[in-house]
Amino acid sequence: ATPVAAPAMLTLAVRHALPDDPALRYLRAAGAAWNAAAAGPATNRASIDIAPASEPIGPEARMLVWLAPGALPPELRAWIESGGTALLAAATEAPGPDAGIALWRNATGEPLVFGRALGNGRVMQLTRELSPATLPEVLDPDFPDRLRALFEPPPPPDSAYAEAHSPRSGGAELPPTPRPLQPWLALLVATLFALERWLATSRRRERAA
Repeated sequence: ATPVAAPAMLTLAVRHALPDDPALRYLRAAGAAWNAAAAGPATNRASIDIAPASEPIGPEARMLVWLAPGALPPELRAWIESGGTALLAAATEAPGPDAGIALWRNATGEPLVFGRALGNGRVMQLTRELSPATLPEVLDPDFPDRLRALFEPPPPPDSAYAEAHSPRSGGAELPPTPRPLQPWLALLVATLFALERWLATSRRRERAA
C-alpha cells in the first residue's frame, strides 16, 4: 500500500490596495473556518498572511489573493509562472487575452471565477467584487469550502489494476445487428421476383386463350 502523506499547511497570502477593502473581512472569516475544521496537529491549520500590495510574498506561500486594481506586477507574474496560484480581483488586468474556463458559477449559471494555466502555475480571476453587494455567495456557509476548492482542486482518480475492471460475462445477449443485403443476394431476390411475376402473367394469358 502507498503511504498517504500528511496534508501540508495551507498558507494563503492576501495582498490588498486598500486596508478597508470589504473582501478582507470575508477572507479572514474563511481562514477562521478552515482552522475550525482542521483536525489533528496545528500543522494542518491554515495560515493567512494579509498585507498591503507593496509587501513581498513569503517563500512558504504558494497561494495568493490579489486585491489591487491595474496591471499585474511583473514579479507577481513571474511568481505565478514558477508554480504559484493566484486569485485576482475583478479590477486587476489579468495577463494574456484568454480568460480561461469557468471554475465557479452561481445558482443562475453566471460565472464567478475564471481560471487557466500560466506557465507552471494557475491564474484565476473574479468576475465581480468580493463583497455581499455584488457577490452574495460570500455570505453562504459553504463559501470557505468554495474558496479552498479554487486553490486545492480535487485530486485525479487513483490508478487501479485493469483486471479489477474487466468486463463480466453471463449477461443478457444483445440482438444481432441487422446487416445490409449483399449485392448478389439483392440481385437474386429481384430476379426471383421478376420470374414469379412473369410466370403468373403467362398463366393468366394461357387461361384467357
